[in-house]
Amino acid sequence: MKLDILKLSMGSLTIYLQLSILTCGERCVDSALRPAIEAGIIPYGILWYPVNWLAVIGKYDLWLISLFLVNLGFLGLAWKKGPLTFGMFCVSSLFFFLGRQQNMTVLWLAFLGLYHIGFTAGSILMKLPVGWSLDLSDPHFRYLINAHGIFDHATWLGNLMGYALLLAWWSAPILLRIKR
Repeated sequence: MKLDILKLSMGSLTIYLQLSILTCGERCVDSALRPAIEAGIIPYGILWYPVNWLAVIGKYDLWLISLFLVNLGFLGLAWKKGPLTFGMFCVSSLFFFLGRQQNMTVLWLAFLGLYHIGFTAGSILMKLPVGWSLDLSDPHFRYLINAHGIFDHATWLGNLMGYALLLAWWSAPILLRIKR
């Protein structure tokens, strides 16, 4: 009973905070994402492009609304997985929705990795800028390692936290399979 109340409180807080982001609209979209998209450099894998097509075409308000609505379904799935999974998903989805929304779809695939390991691989391929060229000489991959990518000094702590959360989600299905 106490765990259900805790889960309900955590879920309610997550939904409330994510709704508050919707009220500020596209002003709340990660400031590094828009210039990258406008320059035609999407610093994610080729799988990211069709899944996040509303952001790619500049419909950021609709993109945020769609992320919020789909995330409600994932909150429901996480609820069924138990308190630890639900709590971790709430923290992760809040972190990404509050400023790094481009990682929400990556998180969802990582979460689905708890059901099938193939989704974990899909999540990793979606996050990393692969699939644009065979030799990684494309601007998508170069964006990752230049001053605007993962090593950007202005956002390195947020990047580190984001990758730590994703690494935990990517590791969980593998560790669960090893445990069995």
